[in-house]
Amino acid sequence: MMLASKFINTCLIILISFMAFSCRNEISPKTIKIIDPLKNYNAFYVLDTLPKSITKELENKATVNELNLLIDNYKNPYIKAVAINALINKDNDYAFDLFEKLLNAKDSIIFRTECLKDKISLPAYIFDSTIFSDQKKLTEQKEINKLKFFKIIFNQDKLNEDLVDEMYLWLPNSEEYYQKIRQSILKTKSKKLLQSLSKFKKKQDINLIKSFEIDSFIAIRIFPDDAFLEMFEKYMSENNMWEYKRALVQYPREKSKRIYDKIENYNKSKINNGY
Repeated sequence: MMLASKFINTCLIILISFMAFSCRNEISPKTIKIIDPLKNYNAFYVLDTLPKSITKELENKATVNELNLLIDNYKNPYIKAVAINALINKDNDYAFDLFEKLLNAKDSIIFRTECLKDKISLPAYIFDSTIFSDQKKLTEQKEINKLKFFKIIFNQDKLNEDLVDEMYLWLPNSEEYYQKIRQSILKTKSKKLLQSLSKFKKKQDINLIKSFEIDSFIAIRIFPDDAFLEMFEKYMSENNMWEYKRALVQYPREKSKRIYDKIENYNKSKINNGY
């Protein structure tokens, strides 16, 4: 009798544990119904208020566990995005855990207007959602939070060059990060970090930037030192290239006039020679 009782108790414990585990890995029909309008989304439209209202509903009605399951298990990045926002709204500190967990995620979010389109990676979306939040606490801690995000990026064994490049505008002026970026460029010879490197505007990097030849103009635009003027002459055949043009306009007219005159003569010569 005693053995039978122990056996029944053991079975009950196993059954309860299994049910608890199953519940932790399920999303309720109520939550699935909330996100259903987003299932066919392939972009967020600027004037579309539906994602924001769904975020609010998830914040109020979905559990933290359900939101994590939506982020981890759903393939649709727009469902992930509203779940991320709802989770951050519940507790701002979730932003940093999510950012680290999704640091190398391949998902991206597209934003559209009637005539424009922009795409950002999911970790960059988490950064933007936190830094540009209208929540008072997040607004007050904007600069502190910015440093936290970049600390996560630069604490990884392998630097995510694509993400650093995507977020270079917000890169803190840190000597530690500068050294890591420079060493990564020297090691990988990747142009992805040129914009980030050029933000530090160090003359010791001029020759390194020049070594990227035609790709150097993405850095020259940010760091328009006089030492780069010769690059515009060297690659004059590429004067119609967008990054070439954007870099050249950063110089005052008195410094760039000679280059513009040469470009005009070069282009006229091409036309006269039938090119």
